[in-house]
Parts: sequence; C-alpha cells; structure tokens
Amino acid sequence: MKPIFVKATTHDKAEVAALFDDVRKDLEQKGNFMWSGDYPKLDYLYEDIDAGRMLLAKMDDKIVGCIAYNEDPLNYFYPDSLDEAKYLSLLQKADLGKESKIIVLERLMVHPSYQGRGIATSIFGHLHETMPQYDWLFAVFLNDENAIRLYRHLGYKEIGIFPDFEWGGSANECTVFVKNYHL
Repeated sequence: MKPIFVKATTHDKAEVAALFDDVRKDLEQKGNFMWSGDYPKLDYLYEDIDAGRMLLAKMDDKIVGCIAYNEDPLNYFYPDSLDEAKYLSLLQKADLGKESKIIVLERLMVHPSYQGRGIATSIFGHLHETMPQYDWLFAVFLNDENAIRLYRHLGYKEIGIFPDFEWGGSANECTVFVKNYHL
C-alpha cells in the first residue's frame, strides 16, 4: 500500500510531535544522537506546519512520514548575514544558477515501524511530481548513514561540506546534496 500525501495543518501537531519523538528514540537506540541536542527543536516542526511547509505521508489515517521544505535557501543557509556571495558559491558548486528555483528539503522522518517500505522514496517522488519546477538542496548530518545511502540511491549528488553555513557548530557535521532537474 502506498501512502497518501497531505499538507500538515495545526491539527496534526500532536501526531507530528509523537512521530518526531519515536524517530529520535529509534535513532538513539541505534547509537545515532544527531537529533538529541538542540536540533531540531519541536518548535521548528511547528513553524514548518504553521507556514504550510510540511508534507505528511499517511497510511490508514496515521502519519507515517513527513518532510519540511523551504523556498528561501539564502535565508536557510545564511540566516545571520544573508551573504549573497556565500550563497552564490554554494549555487556554483551545485551547478545551479542564481535564477534557479530552489527548495531546501529538511527534517525527513519516517516512523521506525514503516522504515524500509519505500515511504521516503514515495515522499521524494511525490515532491518531484507536484513541484517539478524546483531543483532541490539539503544538508545531511555526516553520521546519518541511512539517509546518505538513500539520497545517493535516489540519484542526488553530494557536493560537500560548507563550513560557512550559519548554523553554529553543526555546519561542519553536514554534507550537502543536490538534485538538479533543470540542467
């Protein structure tokens, strides 16, 4: 059975919070503590929902996965300085132009009991079908081997670490992937 996709609403906040808690606990049980500190905060998920930037995957009327997206990559990667030169350097390395329409993907979650069933692949497929005008960028924690394996399998290109991202100390712990649909 394939999931159905809907935009998250404020009514979904409690279930998204439960999903986040289940995913975080599962990661910790596997020795991965990337989501155990200050990122992501539950408030970030709520902001994504309130701004209409979260897609849910549902099966049997239950949220089994989600992803957030952001259409402002300059503000996402360089929120303090809004440094356009740094942003243009990122675009150049990703083979994207300044006029490219870009979505930054973030906070992909699939409930542990649904992992390995193609939910994440379906989420990406749905995004591409419904937003074909965009190229995609996202940063992934280096210790998230499952995610890195998935993105490589889906044909995303890894373009490297960008230590000038304005996220505090975590920027050096992330690598950036790109999917360029408009070359």
